[in-house]
Amino acid sequence: MTLSPMTHETITDPKTLLGDLKAIRTGGIAYAREEQYEGLIAMAAPVFDLYGSVVASIVVTLPTIRFHAKSEKLIKETLCRASERLSRELGFNATSKGKE
Repeated sequence: MTLSPMTHETITDPKTLLGDLKAIRTGGIAYAREEQYEGLIAMAAPVFDLYGSVVASIVVTLPTIRFHAKSEKLIKETLCRASERLSRELGFNATSKGKE
């Protein structure tokens, strides 16, 4: 498998990409750190449907210059709350589906 870089931060190593995907599944938040666009950071959280399938995501994008530990914590907390609420509205039950 060949992965073409879009920026100097694009992940092009398949093993690194698989490791990142595992971390996303475990942590519940996906990050794009200048991987597609230089100068931008994105964080995303999944939205689940009644059956536990991911049907959407909620994404926050901001300039890298404004990304720091305090903003990351606030964005992560807000994304998690919003995705959990929207998932519940779609009928998702984290307890019965084995999700946390």
